[in-house]
Amino acid sequence: MMHTGKDDKNVKNWLTVITLLIYDVLVVYFSYLLALYIRFSVNHQIHASALNYFPAFYKFAPFYTVCCIVVFALFKLYAGDWRYAGINDANRILLANAVTCLIQVFGTLLFVKRMPRSYYGLGFVIQLTLVLMGRFLYRYFTGEFTRLAKNAGEIQLNVMVIGSGETARIAVNQMESDQASIARPKCILDYRNTIAGSLFNGLPVVRNLENLQKSIEKYNIRMVILADPLMPQKTIQSIRSTLQDTNVDIQVFSGLIQSSAKEISVYDLLELSGGPITIVFGELTKRFHDPEEAVSALNGKYAVKSIGVVDDGLEIEIEQAVTSLTNVNESWIEDYEKRTGETVSFF
Repeated sequence: MMHTGKDDKNVKNWLTVITLLIYDVLVVYFSYLLALYIRFSVNHQIHASALNYFPAFYKFAPFYTVCCIVVFALFKLYAGDWRYAGINDANRILLANAVTCLIQVFGTLLFVKRMPRSYYGLGFVIQLTLVLMGRFLYRYFTGEFTRLAKNAGEIQLNVMVIGSGETARIAVNQMESDQASIARPKCILDYRNTIAGSLFNGLPVVRNLENLQKSIEKYNIRMVILADPLMPQKTIQSIRSTLQDTNVDIQVFSGLIQSSAKEISVYDLLELSGGPITIVFGELTKRFHDPEEAVSALNGKYAVKSIGVVDDGLEIEIEQAVTSLTNVNESWIEDYEKRTGETVSFF
């Protein structure tokens, strides 16, 4: 019988879980044993006083190991895809190990004997470190494998990411982790000059838009990704103007907005700006004094093409309007309808 892709994935997931289980059993057993050796090691020899504690450790260790596996399972340390481990996963690992440390403290006090205080502290630190390493090294090696496989591909598309914040980092990580994509990030252009140092997420940093054309040639760039949702419209126009006579493609990576199918409710504008808002639809532009005015004139959702900063407010460029007409006296709408013959469901 032939295995389907889903069957192969399930087998791989189970193998990962079993590997983590075996690893955790070894870690939780030997972490406190190592702590005991460190505590009583003197001149590379175990002090005689340690003989009073090793029997207690061996007696409690099997029960503690079982408790750790149960706690880890309750904290979902065997669920999820550790290729994408992040801060939330690290917090769960920290809490799980804190709980098991309490089990170690109260378990030894109640059922065997009181152990040295340094034993509990060292054991907790060693166990936490090794459990974290097991999960995040998995992410590191799978990420490196994907990156090396991409670099070894015959077809590659060198990419420059313009931006210096979290959106730029997400764009870089997405390209590097997607093995099916031929996009290969080569450098970062920091048009704001806010990045300290010469590297960003391991990529060389180019400063100032004046170096754009030179860097395009240096890194053999074939695509530029704008990864800053608050990039001023003047900056975007400057970039497009510089690259208009080249074969470099320009794409917009707007992070959260793009991930929501390019649609954003007009009510969300209140969270994005406290000042004027300019709406751009094709060649037509409408400026609102504040978000409240925009909300009163607009309703529904828009397909957002880009968001930029202009003067003291936001400029929202849309590709398609899906709202109801609330102000039929807008002359530019009438001009647009006469010119195109289409009915615009806009302001």
